[in-house]
Amino acid sequence: MPLNVSRYFALAPGTGVSPKELVQWLLENSPPEVTIKETCFGAIADGPEDELRKLAERAREEFGYAVFSKVRGYPAGDPRVCRRTRGGGPRPGFPQLQREVELLDLIAEGLRALDKGEEVELEEREPVSADTIRKLAEELN
Repeated sequence: MPLNVSRYFALAPGTGVSPKELVQWLLENSPPEVTIKETCFGAIADGPEDELRKLAERAREEFGYAVFSKVRGYPAGDPRVCRRTRGGGPRPGFPQLQREVELLDLIAEGLRALDKGEEVELEEREPVSADTIRKLAEELN
């Protein structure tokens, strides 16, 4: 029996593709055992892992770098993360996903440049030290 998973299908903000358009495409291109839920950032799909991987590959072929996909830790409607059963507020992990979605246009731009064979300069940064993180945490308390 195949393993069921949940995947995010997130739209890069500057794509001009709406979540509704993405969901319609996903519904038309997924097998019956895959369920799709529209979200503010794109969609969540639940179903067999191999089918969702194929769907993600087809979405990349169809939409290019307008759609990004990654595995989600919980299925849609899971009571452990559902706002209705938790009494409201943001879903755990949503601020991280929100930040990732904000960066998708930049990531898409970099991937297109690499596809063209352009050299992409990466800014080297020093890692943040544990002491700096401790000091920041103490300032917040």
